[in-house]
Amino acid sequence: MNVEAGLQNPALSAPPTIRGWRVVGVAAGIAAATYLAAQADWSKARLLLNHMGAWAPLVVLPFLLAMCLGTIAWRLCLIQLGRRLPLSALLRVRIMAEMVMTVVPGGAVITETLKPVWLRRRFGVELGDGAASVVLTKALILQTAGAYWLLALLLAYPRWASAGVSIAGPLRWVWQGLPALALVMCGLGWLLMRTLKTGSAMKLLHSLFRRVPIPPLQRALAKQDHLMAATHGSFVRFFGDGANAVWLWGFVFTLGQWFAEAVETFLILRLLGVHISPTDALLVESLLSTVRALVFFLPGGLGAQEVAAFFLFQLVGVPNAEASTTAWAFTKRSKEVFWIVTAIGLGLVKRR
Repeated sequence: MNVEAGLQNPALSAPPTIRGWRVVGVAAGIAAATYLAAQADWSKARLLLNHMGAWAPLVVLPFLLAMCLGTIAWRLCLIQLGRRLPLSALLRVRIMAEMVMTVVPGGAVITETLKPVWLRRRFGVELGDGAASVVLTKALILQTAGAYWLLALLLAYPRWASAGVSIAGPLRWVWQGLPALALVMCGLGWLLMRTLKTGSAMKLLHSLFRRVPIPPLQRALAKQDHLMAATHGSFVRFFGDGANAVWLWGFVFTLGQWFAEAVETFLILRLLGVHISPTDALLVESLLSTVRALVFFLPGGLGAQEVAAFFLFQLVGVPNAEASTTAWAFTKRSKEVFWIVTAIGLGLVKRR
């Protein structure tokens, strides 16, 4: 099965445990989405959607920008490992993998653990180099997530401080502790990079891969007894000459990917005629990205993202939060459908 086929139908080889989590994820997502639908102001939301007019297609562009920036960072890691892959082909794989994460419960776990296999089948990249590139991009994402969160809180500090006053109970402690949590994320990202550089993460990496119930990955691990040594060698090569420059540029492009997601939220709301400042949109999207990461078992954060958006829109003073959330969620999900169809088309074209 080629990479496009695997991306289009990852359920073919999913074990019962994974399939069970998918059912639970879909059920939880539908329940949350149903709750939001009951709270929605559909009549006013339709008026907001009509406001977009001919500008509606623009909402697909920030996602493409985010994918390009993230793919460039991934490609830089592969180049440092001696694997110069075509950017367009790598971008195609990245978009299709992202759509799998959107539609499949627990898709993030499936796609990230299978990427080394996909890289080998599609581009002939050795499993060691593929695994190293995936782990390195995850370290970049962790580091930049903390920096992104800190920048969002700093730029939107007046709004963050004023919004905290209206929150009561334990949730207020969480809100006030967001800067500390962001610093922890930065620290974890730095620690992960250090362990990768010194090689102490290899044993942990192998243990984690062995625990993932993905048959193709397990078969690949069983056939490649030298995988750990090869992956260690890949990390050694990466942290050789030029590693600091590669890591710096990878950090910049990955951080840009996060900001592109904030641009999407800002653009959608502005096209809907909802007045929100860039810093408020940045604060909202930075927290929504965390919610999506926490509920990775839900397909595309279904339901949880919308409920969190409703809460955050109220906190930052978005006018008519019920209708604004409804129109924003409908637009965002419609954009995802567009890219899902595009991903399927990319796979079909490649197969021909």
